[in-house]
This record gives sequence, structure tokens and C-alpha cells, in this order.
Amino acid sequence: MIIAKAMFEEQYGSVDEARSLLESTRSACKHFFFFSKIFFFLSLIIISLVMGHVEAIIASANLERRQSNISKAEEILEEGLTLVDHKFTPYFVCHVTKFYSNISSNPEKARKLFIESLKKYNDSKLMFSNFLLFELSQTGFFFFFFSITLI
Repeated sequence: MIIAKAMFEEQYGSVDEARSLLESTRSACKHFFFFSKIFFFLSLIIISLVMGHVEAIIASANLERRQSNISKAEEILEEGLTLVDHKFTPYFVCHVTKFYSNISSNPEKARKLFIESLKKYNDSKLMFSNFLLFELSQTGFFFFFFSITLI
């Protein structure tokens, strides 16, 4: 709900208000994760909030990207890599690598992150498929293969 309000505020020109809403959401999730590790009963609630935390990080980075703050967006995503729960890391890594390859024009950094993450999460079909598509799009083979299959 807060992410939607932040997007609304940004759309109507209140970028600072949107930024503060998203930052407060991210910081609240950080504190909640810390306390959930201390108190076991809070960890039962964490599953519903983790995905919201991931979406808040992505929304904050996208806000900064739309405001031409590429370095701030990259900083938010790198901070998010350390905060995201291990169950959602493959999903988040795919978003970060798309940012590196498409927005930052840094495919080497994206490749390095993919390879490091694949060593940890070698059973993730999502990460393998995204890595394959990434590599195919970098070599140009993907466009050749796709055009052959359409003929």
C-alpha cells in the first residue's frame, strides 16, 4: 500500500515525499528482520513481509533511476543484496543483474554477480534461465537463433 502511495506521489510531482515513504518502508523492514531473528514467534510473520521488502527495495531503486540518480539506485540495490532473505535472493539477483546490464551498461558486473550467485544457489531454475538469456543476449547469438526459429 505504501509503495502504491509512493508511486502516486512521484507521478504527481512529490518526488521527495515518495522517496521518504520508500525509505521509511525499507528501514522498517530492516528493523523487523533484526528483531525477528531474536524472537522466534515473529519469524512466523516474516514470510508475508519479505516479498514486500524486496518490492520496496526495487521500487526505491526504480524511483532513483527515473530521477536519473543511477549511482543512488545502484547503491540501494547493492544494499538490498545483503538484506534480502535467502529464499528470495535468486529473484532479487535477476532484477539487479538486469539493472547492471541494461541501465548501468555494465555486463561484466552482471556476469560476475550471476556466477557468484549461481555458486550459492545452484538449484534455482529462475537464475539459470535468466543467466542463459543474459549470456545469449550479450553474444548476439540470441537474435540469430530467434530469427531462425521464426522463419
